[in-house]
Amino acid sequence: EAHCDAVLAADRTCAKALFRRGQARLGRDALHEALADLLGACKLEPQNRDFRAEHNQLRTLTAEQPALANRLQDLAVVEEKALRQLHTARADEALRAFALLQRECDSETV
Repeated sequence: EAHCDAVLAADRTCAKALFRRGQARLGRDALHEALADLLGACKLEPQNRDFRAEHNQLRTLTAEQPALANRLQDLAVVEEKALRQLHTARADEALRAFALLQRECDSETV
């Protein structure tokens, strides 16, 4: 990311540097910053398919973030319930809850 910043300091219109910085920011989960960089790269080179594909993929991911956060919260509730059941010697119920949680986690890409 620092190398891209240096390139962009010298040439703010370097689409490749914006694209690479966007990828670096994506790698550290700075999704909105990454989205801004990828959009900038797309504006500079609208014909570049790689830029557009990466931008569209990230735009979809950021749109799904609230739904993912809600889903993770739901899974946390199930996990908490299972742990309570384990501590109250209701092991069979806890095992069923953990099995449900495992199936949910396996079916989701978190």
